[in-house]
Amino acid sequence: MALGAAYASYRHGLQFALRFGADEATAATWPLIVDGILTTAAVEL
Repeated sequence: MALGAAYASYRHGLQFALRFGADEATAATWPLIVDGILTTAAVEL
């Protein structure tokens, strides 16, 4: 289940970045950065 959620989150972030003008390389890393920040914040709390 977690793998499916991670995939859906990644695809959504990728499409979001592409839609708002990011190049392909930036769009590919954007979801990893956002999810990484959220994970770090959750662990720190």
